[in-house]
Amino acid sequence: MPAAASFAPPAPDADEARDNATFAALLAALSRPGCVQRLPEPGAAPIARALLDGACRAHAEDAALRAVIRCAGAALDALRGARAAS
Repeated sequence: MPAAASFAPPAPDADEARDNATFAALLAALSRPGCVQRLPEPGAAPIARALLDGACRAHAEDAALRAVIRCAGAALDALRGARAAS
């Protein structure tokens, strides 16, 4: 019987590598409170791309961030039950 062929996983493209690096930084930040982690890009958009998918619902006031949320496959939702900061 021939040996099973081994296959290398496909190399991530630039977008996937960025999203993976963002996810890893977020995981490290949550795992090690107090240790500063650097995101590949500033802002909320890379976080949305790394964490959201079609099973998620999210809210954003910013139109550009709403576009990122939709592109990630997540549904936009109204902000409910929030109280304004006093």
